[in-house]
This record gives sequence, C-alpha cells and structure tokens, in this order.
Amino acid sequence: MIFKKRPDPVPFSLLLTPELLSELRALLGQRKKIYAIKLLRDHTGLGLKEAKDMVDAIERGYEPPMRSRAPLSERVRALRDAGDHASAVAMVQAETGMDRSEAERFVSVLG
Repeated sequence: MIFKKRPDPVPFSLLLTPELLSELRALLGQRKKIYAIKLLRDHTGLGLKEAKDMVDAIERGYEPPMRSRAPLSERVRALRDAGDHASAVAMVQAETGMDRSEAERFVSVLG
C-alpha cells in the first residue's frame, strides 16, 4: 500500500482574509502591484520573492487559502468529530502557539 504524504498545513499567517484579498485585487486592478506586494508582506511576514510570487498568482486567478470566520473551537470540534484528531491538534497549535500537550488538552475538553 502506498501512503501519500499529507500536505503541510498552511501557516495561519499566510491565510488571507476576504478583506485583504479584496484589497490586493483592487490594487492589482489599479496596476499597483508593488503596493499589493508590500501589503501582503505587511500582513503575512512573507519575504519579497514569496510575496511577489503570490501576488503574481493572484493576478493570474489563483484563489489562496482563506481564514475561516468560524471560531477556532467550532473548527477544531468539526475536525475532531470527523475523526481527524491530529489536524485538530495541529490547527490549535498553529493558531494559538500552544505546545502539543496544551493543544491536546484543548481538543479533549471541547464539548
């Protein structure tokens, strides 16, 4: 049996809000790519090349991963209830900075 490696989760800081994506698209529509790159770097901490590559991709129609509007507890509970405990713990760690044992406790006490 061949196991496929699960893709690494996207760091939370790289998940864009709908508002940020809208601002980026507006800047691109105004032919202000440099301002779009700067805005993306300010919000995500990406390096210059990575931000430029993402802005170029957005300009070509790429839909980047978006932050969910649902509270963390609801999203974690949904993953846990679907049987994906590892992803639930990873999400808590990524979004809160908790260590693994703290994240495990968080997931286990959700109702």
